[in-house]
Amino acid sequence: MSKVFIIAFLFLVQGCVAKSDDELSKLIIGTWSYNYDSGSYGFIEYTDDGDKCEMNFSFGQTGNLSVDLYWNKWKIEDSIIKSEMWASSTSFLQKGYVIHDKIIELNGEKLSVDMIIPKGDYKVEYHHKSNKSESGKVCSIVKMHLTRN
Repeated sequence: MSKVFIIAFLFLVQGCVAKSDDELSKLIIGTWSYNYDSGSYGFIEYTDDGDKCEMNFSFGQTGNLSVDLYWNKWKIEDSIIKSEMWASSTSFLQKGYVIHDKIIELNGEKLSVDMIIPKGDYKVEYHHKSNKSESGKVCSIVKMHLTRN
């Protein structure tokens, strides 16, 4: 009886052990979708060479579709996704803008983050892995549009 308890306890403890930054960096690679309460939705792609690209779609008060594009460089340190803006289609997020998202949960299906920089009253963001997305597609589209002269 005690062996069964010890084995069950060890499995429980193993499940509670925090993942290393290297493990998180491997798990995050790919395309993630999100849908905010405000009605906007989009896709974020993390590549293994450090690109983070985002396409955000939202509808204004008149029903007009707005598409915002963001290209960042990312790394994970201390379970925090540290992103630096390289290019953006919006005027309020310029090159060099820094965002830090604390990873709450990351597995093969879900990514939950809480923005800690810049400071503010943000809601936890929930992202779902898009396993059918073509690797590199989001970043290809974002970079193509943001690097046009």
